[in-house]
Amino acid sequence: MKAFIAAMLILALIVTGTAFYITMLNHSVERLDAHVTQIENFAADENWQACQSALNGLLEDWNRLKPQLEFFIHHNEMDQIYQLLYEVKGYATFQNREELLVKTGVLRIMIDHLPENEQLVLKNIF
Repeated sequence: MKAFIAAMLILALIVTGTAFYITMLNHSVERLDAHVTQIENFAADENWQACQSALNGLLEDWNRLKPQLEFFIHHNEMDQIYQLLYEVKGYATFQNREELLVKTGVLRIMIDHLPENEQLVLKNIF
């Protein structure tokens, strides 16, 4: 009986920890998504100085969140997002609006996809 109670407590702890992590991940994704929206808006208006500033904010947030995210998220997804961030940075530097908007769209999809892979649903378990 003690083993069963211990197992249930451990399971409850795992579920609670996962729920907390998913909540943190969703909040982080919303912040990153807000930065991407700002970058897209500034690039569409060809306000390159404000675009660079928003991009620097995105990179700062990404670098701050990266150690927390790397613990659970597949490294290839993290690498793809990192690569997209620097492609967007290059397009902003050279003021290539069309390519920047395409890459921010892909970046948004990759960022929005992060919580989807980590949720406790049957398709992620099996």
